[in-house]
Amino acid sequence: MSLGEALKEKNVRYITKDGVDYFYVEDIKKNYEYFAFDGTEIIYIDDIPLVDGKHVLKLVEFDLNMKKVLNFKPKKKDKES
Repeated sequence: MSLGEALKEKNVRYITKDGVDYFYVEDIKKNYEYFAFDGTEIIYIDDIPLVDGKHVLKLVEFDLNMKKVLNFKPKKKDKES
């Protein structure tokens, strides 16, 4: 199963233009942290950012862990005076 088919199965909205399925970037970013895409391959149709399914990548566990580490923000402790 291709990633494009997997995205369709997960009910990600898409538009078919000239026989190519373009998926809504917003849906992928908001709902599926284990998918990533090449930002240089985003196209706009009616001011909607879309990406071709062949430019979507499925992240492996290492990638997800690195993403968590890089986005980690420690809680600030109150300084005692």
